[in-house]
Amino acid sequence: MAGEWAGTAKLWFERGVLVEENKVRCTTEALLGGRFLHCQYSAKSQEFDSEGLGIYGFDLQRGIWIGSRVDNYHNGTTRMVSEGNGKEVAEGFSVLGRYSDGQGGYWGWRTELRLDGPEHLVIAHFNIPPGEPEYIAVEYAMGRA
Repeated sequence: MAGEWAGTAKLWFERGVLVEENKVRCTTEALLGGRFLHCQYSAKSQEFDSEGLGIYGFDLQRGIWIGSRVDNYHNGTTRMVSEGNGKEVAEGFSVLGRYSDGQGGYWGWRTELRLDGPEHLVIAHFNIPPGEPEYIAVEYAMGRA
């Protein structure tokens, strides 16, 4: 997954309603001898330019993927920690975190990174409202830049 990537960013604020499509750039690199994947992106929006980064790795002792993510759009000033949720992803991995709804409750946030062939990286984020099934919230579909 390491490399320079560029492509299309799609954004949904509610289930099934695509809000916009814009450009995204992403740099991914292996860290610490390949133990972790660092992913840094920037996306243009009609109203806001977003930036973020994540660090992902596989916990050999527990046998799950782990991740930590920050950005200037969705997470405010906090960091989201995520762990594998058992959802299999062909040619990639999936981690599950949560974020505050601002009213004392939490929504789930599942992040999926996968290669669709050697030249295409997809990073997808899924919202999980309390008691409801997940839906796509953000998708970065990219080719090598």
